[in-house]
Amino acid sequence: MRPLIPVFEGGIDVERVPEEFIERVAARVNDGLFIPGSRRRANYVVTGCTRGELRFAAADFWTAVNVGLNDVMVRQEGPTRIAYRVTYWRWTRYAVLLCGGIAVFVLAGLVFALPWISPAQRQTMADPVFATVFGANLAFWGFVWPWVLVAIHKKPAARCLERILRDALAQLSGDGST
Repeated sequence: MRPLIPVFEGGIDVERVPEEFIERVAARVNDGLFIPGSRRRANYVVTGCTRGELRFAAADFWTAVNVGLNDVMVRQEGPTRIAYRVTYWRWTRYAVLLCGGIAVFVLAGLVFALPWISPAQRQTMADPVFATVFGANLAFWGFVWPWVLVAIHKKPAARCLERILRDALAQLSGDGST
């Protein structure tokens, strides 16, 4: 497993995958992935659909950064298994740019504030321990933290997708279509 790569795969085992499962998930994507009937916070579009496989992607910036299910592939693997593969490079780029931008902004703010800093504050800033701690914090929060977020993001995003897939299965079972 490569935790810093914004890709995860998984699957769910069920009693039986209905024939119309892929079509039902495609309809759910078109209707509103998270809240059926609402595409406001989750604007996804189907990018490919065959009998046993569905591909969908975030259609806009806000959808890409809200949850991070940027490009999703769902496929039926046999009569009792649904597999998925998700990439979230757009979500990752946003996290890297945001954290890096904040770090650059803090550093620029420090540089621009230098003329107004008192001699006592300058002496504190010149201390090697202060400079090391400040630099380490800036490097961590600005450039390491986004990659920690990439690793942390996988499980919640996978649970979210699995919940949606199980919900689609339950709707098929509950409406007499199975």
